[in-house]
Amino acid sequence: MSQTMPNETSYPVPSLSGARALMRRNYRVAEPEHLERVSAELDRVRSLRSRINERARSFVEGMREGEHQGDVFDDFMNAYDLSTREGVALM
Repeated sequence: MSQTMPNETSYPVPSLSGARALMRRNYRVAEPEHLERVSAELDRVRSLRSRINERARSFVEGMREGEHQGDVFDDFMNAYDLSTREGVALM
């Protein structure tokens, strides 16, 4: 069974038995099959990275233009609190 982190870009977190099954599935896998899997994952990561960068850019530009009234730090912490991977990475 896998668990997910509570944010909009959740990644599955495999259980120990799930991780072992994944390792067994990938042990001595044919190179073309492995490259196909890795390539698909890389495309997904690039797309996700692009969306994250655009969201961060928009957030920073909005702060610079004065769209966020009040305490900018509070707005930032509300957007990226420590219950998200982004918040943990930023801390």
